[in-house]
Amino acid sequence: MHASRLAAGALAASTSILLVAYVVEGRETGRDRDPAPSVRAPAASNWLTNLWTVEFDIEDIAEVRVERARFRRETRFQGMRYGVGLFPDLYVSSTGLTGRYSTLMLTPELEQDWKSSGRPKLPTSFDDETRRELLVGRHAKLCHDSLSVQTAGSHNSTGAPDTFVLSGALLWPANWVETIKTNPPARVADALQETQPLFTALDAEVPYDYAKRVNQGTVDLPLWNGAQGSVVALPLYNAGRTPISAGDFRKIKRSITYRITRKPMELVFMKQCGPNESPPRCVRDLVRTPYLACNDCDPVSDNYATDGSIHFVHPNVEIRLNIDGEDVTRFKTSTPSGSLQYFDVARRRRAWSTMLDVNDRPTGPIAEETTGPNGWVDDFTGAVGTGRMNEPNWYDMPSPFLVPPPARWPRQRIVQEFLVGVKRVPEFGFLHYFVAVDTKPGHYRVRKSRAEKITERDWCRIEATPRSLSDMPLSALDDTGWQSVP
Repeated sequence: MHASRLAAGALAASTSILLVAYVVEGRETGRDRDPAPSVRAPAASNWLTNLWTVEFDIEDIAEVRVERARFRRETRFQGMRYGVGLFPDLYVSSTGLTGRYSTLMLTPELEQDWKSSGRPKLPTSFDDETRRELLVGRHAKLCHDSLSVQTAGSHNSTGAPDTFVLSGALLWPANWVETIKTNPPARVADALQETQPLFTALDAEVPYDYAKRVNQGTVDLPLWNGAQGSVVALPLYNAGRTPISAGDFRKIKRSITYRITRKPMELVFMKQCGPNESPPRCVRDLVRTPYLACNDCDPVSDNYATDGSIHFVHPNVEIRLNIDGEDVTRFKTSTPSGSLQYFDVARRRRAWSTMLDVNDRPTGPIAEETTGPNGWVDDFTGAVGTGRMNEPNWYDMPSPFLVPPPARWPRQRIVQEFLVGVKRVPEFGFLHYFVAVDTKPGHYRVRKSRAEKITERDWCRIEATPRSLSDMPLSALDDTGWQSVP
């Protein structure tokens, strides 16, 4: 290999986002592949590989001083763009990958100019588990651990919270020109194509707010000090064959201008189906739903079922997940190892009850049903009897079973409060809602509040607030009014 190509590697490897440029021998390394994850869901839309669209430019100028000589390296990535999917662990495909790359190196004796001559390609993956082609990452630290996320790509950086790691471990067909400063100048040119693609690697951590649809800005990047990563710098020699170490580098300018655009993501809280309404516009009676209890009960109404000895008065709660207008609640994907990934529910609950007077107004004392901090517990979210798939359960029928016959039902109100999010995907946001079941001899009433869309700060505040309510503070979405038992 020509010594000047080794020089390119050392100058680029000194940068703090681990920019590396060197020649990779062999056609196999330059092969472009796109092993999209196996999808077990309705027809997959482009959110699978383009949940986030990443765009960035990097300008990286450094100088080396050896004795009295100065060496300058200018590296630029321009018009970089690719899509990032959520599964598995931030997957990047080759579809839509664009950008330009150049490195100019100036020494007292020569000038080297590397430029991309075509579309960049993803390198062959070394990760058999996820078949990840490009390592990117994100880190969001929230007050409830199940909502937080730190992917593998973030672990490879400094791992600071509220960041997104951009990567560019890319292969480039490139042109290379070297000019030796003789009189007259001597020039050598070469084209690096499929057999000898130029390889570049970078790992840049930028600020990221999961709640924003668009994250953008310009960030100053530090010079790589040799301790951030495991890149081995190839040696650079001056005319006297004296090696130049990475420690001799001085940053002149290093910055990244980035834009990370996310598709809209939301949790949708469904209202009860009314006359002439049916799913998916609303939630039906969930009795005998495979995920839930009281499967042997016979439904009497949308909110009351019985098997003759047990009486089940209940609301019907369904939450759906939308990405860019598509229902992804039941989305599943499989990794090459055969394990399944899906959107998993994080649900916190606390409950209390109070007696009702003859005018159906709450009266003391108030009794808590749960004993966690401030009454909160992790609510059961797994599906029963679904085998290895064990799908998360976005349905709920929060209510106790009543054993006495309806004529002896107590004058009582049971209130349950909920916080709901998506585990490891805070981008969907969070919901806060209540349900209440009232009973009295021969009668019942079921209410479900509207779901309030809250922030992480709201979640933390609500969890830290002691329970002191005897009714639902949010307006009702569904209210049966008092109903008599047939």
